[in-house]
Amino acid sequence: MEDRVANPCLLPAVAALLLLPACGPPASLVEEDLGPIEAVVDEVARTVWPGVQGEDGRYVRLLNGFFAGEPTAFWFGGFAPRRTADLFWFCRSGDASCPFDEAGGFARDRAVGDPVFATMPGEVDHSPFWRLWVVRVPEGYEPNELKSTFGIEQAAEDGRVVVEAAVTDHGGDIGPAEVLVHCLMVLQGTVLEGNGDDLVGRPGEPSRAIVPRTGWHKQYRVNVFDFVDTEGVFAPNLSSESVPLMPEANIFVFHRDCLGGSTSPACAALDRDEVAVSERGIERDLTGDGDRRDTNNIIGAFPGVAAGPDPWESAYSPLWRVKAVRVPAASDAAVNLIDTSGDQDVTDARSVADVRALVQAGLVAEPEDLPEDTSSSIPSNDGAVFFSCHTQVAL
Repeated sequence: MEDRVANPCLLPAVAALLLLPACGPPASLVEEDLGPIEAVVDEVARTVWPGVQGEDGRYVRLLNGFFAGEPTAFWFGGFAPRRTADLFWFCRSGDASCPFDEAGGFARDRAVGDPVFATMPGEVDHSPFWRLWVVRVPEGYEPNELKSTFGIEQAAEDGRVVVEAAVTDHGGDIGPAEVLVHCLMVLQGTVLEGNGDDLVGRPGEPSRAIVPRTGWHKQYRVNVFDFVDTEGVFAPNLSSESVPLMPEANIFVFHRDCLGGSTSPACAALDRDEVAVSERGIERDLTGDGDRRDTNNIIGAFPGVAAGPDPWESAYSPLWRVKAVRVPAASDAAVNLIDTSGDQDVTDARSVADVRALVQAGLVAEPEDLPEDTSSSIPSNDGAVFFSCHTQVAL
């Protein structure tokens, strides 16, 4: 990993920005503010942005599931690639530790203006997972003069700024390595459903609200939910090569065998060979609690929690590999999930350990990667489905 960071030949095209200072004084490269990105996002393009349109506006769904035997909730940001995109953070040239503080945390108050995002939803290389670059600017630079990757490149060419990969010591087996962060770019006015509400399953205990922030893309203002404050930063997947890949965790999604004769209400709701045990998936309130957020999904990792003893558990990542756990029709009565119990509190599957026990008892199939739809596959994902999600956390 250290060799890959140190060797610019192994970095992608942005490495071309790491240029020698110019000989003469640089010209001004202040870029025009072209307004909100919504000005160039038509109705068709809006459909690929995170969130759904409701009666009261656009929102990112909050879904319920389980982690380590307890109810939890997570925002579903949509399908996602393992590859990362580029994010540029502005720091003064004399502030060598920026964008980090003395303790190694992320220091927003030392940034100079808003960040620049290289892509937006709908573009070929877009990702909600970003490899962080630092743009070193001189004392005379005014915040938000540069608003695009093109502008940054031009400023680097004339020596006005220097661009370098952000590197920090991640500790453990990783050590010094590049920095990845999770930011969900959304259309203006989009909200996170239930943002700041009580923790699922823990009435009276509020969750930590995610603060909306702004940045730039091609000189247009963009809106993002930046999850750094609740997730921290990540090191690349150790198998990464030229383009860093996001590390991953597992999410286990139970499926009923409708073709085999399952009598689950989930099968009755949809005419499919198999159905995920998810109220969102069938748009039906299976638990009778007045919403359609409940699933029997089990998350294999949680922010701030070390990897568990089971190989299916890992350190936290907001990139979730979807593991399908298929319940044969013959196990309908033996495997009580929210679709048959109508109650999250009595489901037989609430943890990775529960999944392992059901597999060992022969009641469910070994978890398998959910395959991508070949019509919309993502090259970096090797045929598997991945979700972009963020877990609700306590204050």
